[in-house]
Amino acid sequence: MPLPASRQRSGAFHPRDREGPKASRRRAFNVEAAVRIEGYDDEGRERLVRYCARPCFALERLSILRDGRVAYQVKYPRRKGTHRVMTPIVFFARLAALVRPPRHPLVRYHGVLAPHAKQRSLVDGLLLATSPRVEWAKLLRRTYAVDVLACPRCSGRMRLMAAITDKATARKILSHLGLVAEPLECRARYPADPA
Repeated sequence: MPLPASRQRSGAFHPRDREGPKASRRRAFNVEAAVRIEGYDDEGRERLVRYCARPCFALERLSILRDGRVAYQVKYPRRKGTHRVMTPIVFFARLAALVRPPRHPLVRYHGVLAPHAKQRSLVDGLLLATSPRVEWAKLLRRTYAVDVLACPRCSGRMRLMAAITDKATARKILSHLGLVAEPLECRARYPADPA
């Protein structure tokens, strides 16, 4: 909600613009500093990066119609309906308009996070992850929500004993365990085709 004209002075901050002890509102912008992420909070930092890196539109709302046109379900229904239907060329034109030109900064940092801030060296270590590599099990848990190191029998933690890369050895182990030793043959299909 925009501020009244009486309070929209030439960039001046008015104390009544503040909405809380750690929140500020000025014209069409607001800053909320009540949520913070500690330097050791890797999961909190990951949530923040995922939030900042989310796509500009929801893929779940996108569908392709039988005649080849693209339908995008709008968040709030309007008089014209709940979907915006367009040709693929128009859809790609709208999508291309969202892409910034090369070497154009998408995120601008201010305060301590600004590139030439005097106190930047104090927070640089807190901004970096504790490890440049992420474990494969953690990646699988993040991507597929499956904990591959949880034992199915006792729910204890399993540990990696060896990584088998030789095909013949892998086939022997799988056939000894009574599992399928040969890879499954899957053909590529169009997403709209039935399985």
